[in-house]
Amino acid sequence: MSKTMINRNRHFIKHLAGTMRFSSSLSSSQVPSLTTTTRNPHQFYTSLFCTLIHLFLRCRRLSSAAAAFSAMRDFKYTPELATWNSLLHHFNSAGLIHQVMVIYQEMIFSGVGLNVATKNIVVHSLSKVGEFDRALDLLRDNNDYEFMSDGVTYNTVIWGFCKYGHVEIGARFGVGDDQRGVDCDSFTCNILTKGFCEK
Repeated sequence: MSKTMINRNRHFIKHLAGTMRFSSSLSSSQVPSLTTTTRNPHQFYTSLFCTLIHLFLRCRRLSSAAAAFSAMRDFKYTPELATWNSLLHHFNSAGLIHQVMVIYQEMIFSGVGLNVATKNIVVHSLSKVGEFDRALDLLRDNNDYEFMSDGVTYNTVIWGFCKYGHVEIGARFGVGDDQRGVDCDSFTCNILTKGFCEK
């Protein structure tokens, strides 16, 4: 992305932030369109930022998406869990693993109650880049959460092992004691079969 485009995006986000600061200082009688659209300006602006981030990601303007997320958090706008997970998923799909970890840390910092879908997305992003130590630490960390890792979490790590040619480790992991009550399923078998065939 050119320097001009980056500066233009920063100007747009700064202008948006300035507009929001101005409109939030006005009384409700001065901003009838906002009060009739939604009763909660915080929710409105959070939704606006999230839409902007998704549009930037869809257009592959990745640095703009990251900048918009930073601006949203600078204003302390906190999405609901489903929206957080959607942001994690889309940044992961775009290949921005560092940004996935930034969002995950922001979720923890803001006190959002995480769920197993959150864990699965983060484990997938770590496995995708071969950071198995961190992925396994997160998979095994069931004490800090109100939920346990599920079959998807385990299959994701096995997929990562196979992706990097460590099929035997994936196979041992799939049938080992590490599973803690999570059974292998047809997805596990398909991942391992594909891994062995490719190897």
